[in-house]
Amino acid sequence: LREGRYVIAVPASQRRLVPGTPLGHSGSGATVFVEPREVAEANSQLAEFSLDELREVDRILRDLSAAARRERDALARDLECLARLDAAQAVASWAGAANAQLPDLSEERTFRLRGGRHPLLVDRHGRGEMRESPIPLDLELDEEHPMLLVTGPNMGGKTVAAKTVGLLALLAMSGLPIPAAGGTRVPWFDRIVCDIGDEQSLLSDVSTFLSHLRRVAEALSQATPRSLVLLDELGSGTDPTEGAALGQAVSGFLSHPQDEA
Repeated sequence: LREGRYVIAVPASQRRLVPGTPLGHSGSGATVFVEPREVAEANSQLAEFSLDELREVDRILRDLSAAARRERDALARDLECLARLDAAQAVASWAGAANAQLPDLSEERTFRLRGGRHPLLVDRHGRGEMRESPIPLDLELDEEHPMLLVTGPNMGGKTVAAKTVGLLALLAMSGLPIPAAGGTRVPWFDRIVCDIGDEQSLLSDVSTFLSHLRRVAEALSQATPRSLVLLDELGSGTDPTEGAALGQAVSGFLSHPQDEA
């Protein structure tokens, strides 16, 4: 086939022995592709049939599109239902793989986490990328003990613990199961604010300490007694004595925000 027409391959040295129209040659030039005169009319008919086929396909697609347009409202409802079913199936599949379950939701100021695990670490462990399973996290905060201070050496898991708490709280408030054991209770937070990571910027002339300071100031301005505040490496990036004083002031404010206000 050349240009949609049937041809025969003829050695270039014998080209004159085959009457017809040449429609190309091989890469080496040793072969010429010739459309014999005897099949020229049949090739033209095939080309017309191909055009008729394209026109018929276009007609059918137009008819189907018109029929779908008439049912667009029903199709939109079907699409919404399929999206919900697909999301539910995805949640159920992930919950089974991660051994996740729905926590108890409460209006009380009690945050009880039992055997909490970060979803990404659970996924990596399930795919065999981690040698050991993630260590579960237990903690409890309530009105009498609204704050938890975590100290320890570098690479001890403090940042991972803070991210785990925040992510599991967001999953629970979204109505999704979380990788945690039974007895986990999550209250409804009016907002979740955090300062995790380094937002140093040379373009904005922002140092590590200043970036932390701005995020902490944002947390203090937005936090209420029903907020979840996550601060990582509080008071870091400056002199240890001054950073410790700053950390004490911030922790004191967050412990009794209504008194400081």
